[in-house]
Amino acid sequence: MKKIFIFLILLSVTTPAYALRHWNKLVYSPEIKNGVKLYTEIEYRYNGNDVFYRHYDGGFRFPIKYFGEGWEGGVQFRAVYTKSTDGSWDFEKRPHAQLQKTIYSPQYEFIPELKWQFRTRHEYRVRENGNDTARNRLRIMLKTKDAYYNIKPFIGNETFYDFDADDWTSNRFILGVDLPEFKIAKPSIAYQLETDMKDNDFDHTSNLLFTLSF
Repeated sequence: MKKIFIFLILLSVTTPAYALRHWNKLVYSPEIKNGVKLYTEIEYRYNGNDVFYRHYDGGFRFPIKYFGEGWEGGVQFRAVYTKSTDGSWDFEKRPHAQLQKTIYSPQYEFIPELKWQFRTRHEYRVRENGNDTARNRLRIMLKTKDAYYNIKPFIGNETFYDFDADDWTSNRFILGVDLPEFKIAKPSIAYQLETDMKDNDFDHTSNLLFTLSF
């Protein structure tokens, strides 16, 4: 477990600043009542010191008891700003709904008890230029239920299906750790390998992700 943490720290300090792409995210998700949570999120993405993407997200997460234990739904709206080549910001409205299932696998010999999350998210992408589209995102996340050396390692993968292209267009592999809580904040750090799969020409990008949850 320590090796994963050391790898992520070394990655963050040894990658040249001009080449480093990093995503910084703030999440605030208080419970309102009976398991229903307000969900808000702000994310800025940097290429070196330059912000090339930002989004602001708000909505609700709620348990779906009708489906049984561990089911959760969500409805949200995301305002997305992406920097164009001329330096202006392209605006996109992105309402989305999601369904998530959480299960736990018991400890088996040297394998600890694990938390599995399976999520499907459907997004509508309403763009300023009128080139609207929709896509689905399928994600699986695997995390240790208990902390080891005060950290929780996790690994996951998310694949994007574009309905206009009628094809899988992007993939994100993630490896990271949840760090010890700091007062009311829960930090995490992760390495992400993002793969653009359009036109069968795979283009890989490495990102360093920092998340602070409240």
